[in-house]
Amino acid sequence: MSEYVYKKPEGKYYKISIREWNKEFANRGRWPFVVVNAYIKEESGIVHYNISIWGRAVMILLLPIIYLVGSLCYGFPETHRDFKRTLFDKKYGSFSSDQIYKRKDGQWRKLQKLISKKPS
Repeated sequence: MSEYVYKKPEGKYYKISIREWNKEFANRGRWPFVVVNAYIKEESGIVHYNISIWGRAVMILLLPIIYLVGSLCYGFPETHRDFKRTLFDKKYGSFSSDQIYKRKDGQWRKLQKLISKKPS
């Protein structure tokens, strides 16, 4: 299996809090320690959902509990692998993403409304 390498998408970068995102878009079950990274071009936008710094801090603080309970339920190797994939989501490619196109007018307008609030 080849090693995953994260490549930053083309377009202008905007960082959006998940709280603002969920106000405009449907709440997609994203937990509160996620940040939305939007890369906007003229005709489309790519949105990545990555763990925030606060999410990483909480994961590290809960490390003993995660390893204890996870090891009992799933085994240590799988728990360790899942912890690394969650903590370093860009490195391992374990984040989710969406593509929003200009021709999907409703979603595009919501995205433009969100990024118009952000300073350039």
